[in-house]
Amino acid sequence: MIVLPIVDRELRGRARQPTTYWLRCGVAALAALVALQATAMYAYALSPSGVGTATFNVVCWLGFLGACLGSLATADCLSGERREGTLGLLFLTSLKGRDVVLGKLTAAGISAFYALVGFLPSLALALLAGGTSGWTLARTALALLDALFVSLAAGMWISARSRGQLKAMRGTLIFIGALFVWGWVAAHLGPVLTLAGALLTLLNPYSAFYLAPDAAYARGPIMFWLALGLAQLEGWVLLVAATRYLEQSGRMSGAGEQPEASTKQPVPAEERSVAAEAEDRALLEKEPVCWAASRAHGHNLFLWAGALLLLLSGAASSAFTPAVAGMWFAMSLLMSLAAGTLLAWGAGRSLFEARRNGELELLLTTPLGARDIVSGHWWALWRPLRGAWLLVVFLALLQFFFASGLRWEHDRLEMGLDALHRALVPVNKALDGVAVCWVGLWFGLKARKPFLVVAWTVGLVLVLPWVVTSMPLVVLTSSAAILPGRRLGPVVLFWLVIPALLYFVKNLFFIRWAIRGLRRELRATAPLSAGDWPK
Repeated sequence: MIVLPIVDRELRGRARQPTTYWLRCGVAALAALVALQATAMYAYALSPSGVGTATFNVVCWLGFLGACLGSLATADCLSGERREGTLGLLFLTSLKGRDVVLGKLTAAGISAFYALVGFLPSLALALLAGGTSGWTLARTALALLDALFVSLAAGMWISARSRGQLKAMRGTLIFIGALFVWGWVAAHLGPVLTLAGALLTLLNPYSAFYLAPDAAYARGPIMFWLALGLAQLEGWVLLVAATRYLEQSGRMSGAGEQPEASTKQPVPAEERSVAAEAEDRALLEKEPVCWAASRAHGHNLFLWAGALLLLLSGAASSAFTPAVAGMWFAMSLLMSLAAGTLLAWGAGRSLFEARRNGELELLLTTPLGARDIVSGHWWALWRPLRGAWLLVVFLALLQFFFASGLRWEHDRLEMGLDALHRALVPVNKALDGVAVCWVGLWFGLKARKPFLVVAWTVGLVLVLPWVVTSMPLVVLTSSAAILPGRRLGPVVLFWLVIPALLYFVKNLFFIRWAIRGLRRELRATAPLSAGDWPK
């Protein structure tokens, strides 16, 4: 058995990478800021005894949803080997199926594990506000680690049975979503379930997470530990199933498996409708740059998924009430980051691939100018997003008219500031998406790795402004919470409007900065040659 040397090599390699260090630091800082912001906001809305519990719920739900999304780290690790035609070559060596599966699990999952390790200390911040015990924190940490392990194992199992990247990720998200939604529903239907149904529910990692708080744990301590053990068993069963399927398919395919063709090729004509072909021909004649940028497989999927998540993040934020805010606050934050990730890569991928494979260099030799190239790539983004953007703006406006905000004092200044704040929310929601797309185009032209396209875009447009505007709000809200009568007051309301105005200005700045940068770069700089790209 040579799996241990493989795991040891992957652990040593990951430990030396700067990304590992910065990932832990970034996740820890983000989680700590979320905890401080939740504590400050709940200090006004809840009694002192409930602030710590509510803050803990926000942070632990953020960790649980992040653990579920950790399955994406392993969703394409085996299917990628199959597409490249190297999976059969692995079995020509002395490697066995378990060596490949555990080695890939370590290589792909160690970053997710490090991120969770950096996240866990933020749970302890809620202890400072009271209402939560150290034992609850310890049990929740075990439940989060269990959920991450099952998510990684599920991603590995789906990856072993898939070939395409989008199919593997879509299957993983559907499987994980169904698994944890079923656990959430079953946990709240506990009293009406039979004994067999209750035991079946314990197979879900959500059960251990649900039973971790003191109140739920006191009703049946054995149920928590049983749920923890059964979820661990479920993860190992998924890994064994992935190993068996991989050994069968890998040895049958052998070394004769051919790599999959590039995903940028257009769909064959016999698989397309006549109307779609006519539309493509008309687009090619009218906007050749837009036609070239729209050919990538999954182009519309990334954009529509990002717009949908942007919409859902606004809906989740509108459900921000003390009773259910723990789950919805975390979901809103994660969906905003996921939407930014999808939109950034959907926008930047066309220029990134065109620059990498030399298409952009050929395009620059044509009579087309920088303005034509930029407008063509933007039109390729705007065509599929028009309907989604109108839907986002419409439903965000509904949120403005019908969302139940915080209960301010009936003062004209406070009511006016609150109305202005809610009026800016749908505008900023739409402009956030536009700014992410433009900045994604810019970093698609400049970045040398796909990860950097997403990281720089989301970090600059979404994360950095949120961090900058959250800190003053945390301080002012905390100060208002200790004032006599616990009245938030117009000063803090004014600071709710200032971040919204800053977000509006920020979006306009990033849009203009990206447009000018794209035109200047395309006029002045040639693309990288093939030898300049990192291997």
